[in-house]
Amino acid sequence: MSVFSVSSGLICETARAFMGPELSREISGYRIVLRDFNWKGEDGVIFQVYKGPTKILERRAHSIFLFDVDKQGESYSVKDNASIKCADLTGDGAVDLIVQEWNGGAYGCYKYDIYSLAKNFKHIWHHDAVYGHLRLEFPARRRAQLIVEDSTFCNFKSVGQGSGAKPSIYLTWRKGFAVERAATIAAAKTAAGLDLDVENDSDIESTEGSRCFVDLIYSGQTSKALALLDGLKAEQKHDYLRSFFATFKKSPFYFEIIAFNEREVIAKMQKLAQ
Repeated sequence: MSVFSVSSGLICETARAFMGPELSREISGYRIVLRDFNWKGEDGVIFQVYKGPTKILERRAHSIFLFDVDKQGESYSVKDNASIKCADLTGDGAVDLIVQEWNGGAYGCYKYDIYSLAKNFKHIWHHDAVYGHLRLEFPARRRAQLIVEDSTFCNFKSVGQGSGAKPSIYLTWRKGFAVERAATIAAAKTAAGLDLDVENDSDIESTEGSRCFVDLIYSGQTSKALALLDGLKAEQKHDYLRSFFATFKKSPFYFEIIAFNEREVIAKMQKLAQ
């Protein structure tokens, strides 16, 4: 669906094209423009950024919305031309604009981009979130944190579409957004504890069991994760770990999460998967 609605526009019957009115906001000296359009039966949104009369960026997508710090996940419902609150995410004194793109898929398929609205406009971050979402936290006396859901495992051993693990990854700006180890581990530990009682799990291949297995890995509890597989036969354990690592390597945070874990146990898991 579109991030904003329009009631009038220019219609060209011969080309079956529609261009909605320009909806613009002034943010930190930049003019941010959104316009609905339809071309050959496909709806979309044009996103533009201007500095004075100069257009410095244009993107087109099925749906785009501007992320509001106060609204967060409800930013898509912000009314046309309402003000958008941004924040300085990098500590350079300039606010940064978060843009979310949605491809129209029923279960998500999101992309996030962040643009610095400093004197020299620039793109500073891109993340293909797929089924994941993004939020912000502002710890006292600390720089803002991005929290993104890693949806790599959302369909791993899951019964329902996207019902698998989606660990939260905490990111803080350090000449680029870097994984915040302690916060990411703490969030995964909490999630693993909520999944199920890991000591009594009898069905590791269930959605809940596999979700717990992933959250234990993301929290650095490698030995506990491997122990969950004790009830499987050798061939089942091989197939499970082979599938797990094939999926894990697709994560954009693979190397950071591997570094959380015990090398010897990870090596044992990889050997069992061979």
